[in-house]
Amino acid sequence: MRSEVIGVTGLPCAGKTTLCNFLKRRLNAVYFSADSEIHRLFTLEWIKERIKRMFGDTAVVAGMVDRKFLASVCFEDKKKILLLEGLLHPYVIDASLKIIYLCRRMNKHLVMDVPLLFESRMNKLCDKIIFIRSSQKERIKRKSPLISIDNFLKREKRFINDNYKIDRANCIIYNDKRIDYIFKKVERYIDGRCYPN
Repeated sequence: MRSEVIGVTGLPCAGKTTLCNFLKRRLNAVYFSADSEIHRLFTLEWIKERIKRMFGDTAVVAGMVDRKFLASVCFEDKKKILLLEGLLHPYVIDASLKIIYLCRRMNKHLVMDVPLLFESRMNKLCDKIIFIRSSQKERIKRKSPLISIDNFLKREKRFINDNYKIDRANCIIYNDKRIDYIFKKVERYIDGRCYPN
């Protein structure tokens, strides 16, 4: 069987990581997380310097990028979030291309967890796309207590609307049901029987 790049996307707290972990085990796949790659980039000194130049010295505290500060600044100003994404996304894409190349050589499936899959145009790197959805009420229940509801909702504004993704994804999973429902739906996807519902 030819290796595939499977992109998983959805709004924050929709269940992407749970779904990716299941796919990784089920397909014996390699896993790539865009968020983890961004966290790695935040540890690089030259990235910290670029962020300080863009957002001021308060963006880096005690040698660490202040992600809470960046979020508060960026989600209030669309130009600033685009500036930050313009810095980080090319390196995330570059890292994903390297992993895709290795997976193709090893004939291994790759599961990519990318919240901004369509927004960053990384959907073009994928053979298949799974879009996982969940109601706002459920996602708010799952959010970190460190993030206020107001900030959580502001973050959602960065995402393309669901209908755009539904039209372009190979499989849609609604994650307001029990976890066994999700896994059954994923099994149907693996068997080639998963369709938008």
